[in-house]
Amino acid sequence: MKPFFRTVVCLFFLFIQLFSTAHLYGQSIDKQINIGFQNQTLHDALSAVAKVSGFAVNYTMDQVNPYTQITLEQQNRSVDETLNLILAGTNLTYQIRGKNLLIINKKRSDTPPQSVVIQGTVKDTDDIPIAGASVFVKGEPKGTTTDKEGHYSITVSQGSILVYSFLGYETTEAVIDSQTQQHVVLHENITNLTEVVIVSTGYQNLKKEKMTGATVTISAEELGT
Repeated sequence: MKPFFRTVVCLFFLFIQLFSTAHLYGQSIDKQINIGFQNQTLHDALSAVAKVSGFAVNYTMDQVNPYTQITLEQQNRSVDETLNLILAGTNLTYQIRGKNLLIINKKRSDTPPQSVVIQGTVKDTDDIPIAGASVFVKGEPKGTTTDKEGHYSITVSQGSILVYSFLGYETTEAVIDSQTQQHVVLHENITNLTEVVIVSTGYQNLKKEKMTGATVTISAEELGT
């Protein structure tokens, strides 16, 4: 047999062997297993998978110790589906390395949240625009106020919470996802309008004993007239 021909034959059988091995491992993760448990530790749950699947499951105790309430209804599932259900609600996933299952931490996304410009209006329950209403991002020093038509515009990150407030009205919050418009209706808060103290710099809710100088007291009824 010529050397070139022998080389081709050897490579052919090597390819067949590698394909068969890969096919065997691919089938293993699809193998049906039947296990179930109630309020088990993640360590015990993974040990059960290793026992019935034929895979060696590799992890550190630091990875699995935080998870102690793993429940899985007993029925036939593939090894892949079983692992996905067991690891759901954790920050762990797995990779296949031959006949080994490696439990690894999920990668955290380094992509910052996308910014979005939110525009909208703030009105009362009578559909009247509220001028000067406060619109700010919860937990951040970023905000704006509505114009005389009740319009506002603010740039925020997706997932932010916008807080809408105005004197005498109940504060309202809205979670910003992918929308570009957010219209808000504020409801009157009568309990906070029992007495408003007008001072030279504007209006404030102050205790009378802390006040000095001339003041004017306006009741809720007077504000409504």
